[in-house]
Amino acid sequence: MQTGDTLASIARKFGVTLSALQTLNNITNANLIKVGQLLRIPVVTSTASAPVVAPRTYTVLAGETLFSIARKLGVTSTALAELNGITNPNLIKVGQVLKVPN
Repeated sequence: MQTGDTLASIARKFGVTLSALQTLNNITNANLIKVGQLLRIPVVTSTASAPVVAPRTYTVLAGETLFSIARKLGVTSTALAELNGITNPNLIKVGQVLKVPN
């Protein structure tokens, strides 16, 4: 966990339910988590009616900003930041691999 993370944002980031994340980690109060706390992430498997789709990724190029990347990919910069656990959108690095919302 990093500063600014919430259990709900972590669940969204990994495509699992908040309830599943709480159950697997024996967390009764989703508001009582700590920076540096290690969490187990439930494995999402596919079913015949709902296959698991591999997340898209994007590698940051020189001169790009989170906003310009989001615009290029047709997503919001907020969604891109949340999915990647970015708390300061001005701190991205060349070569950084970002997960892209579907």
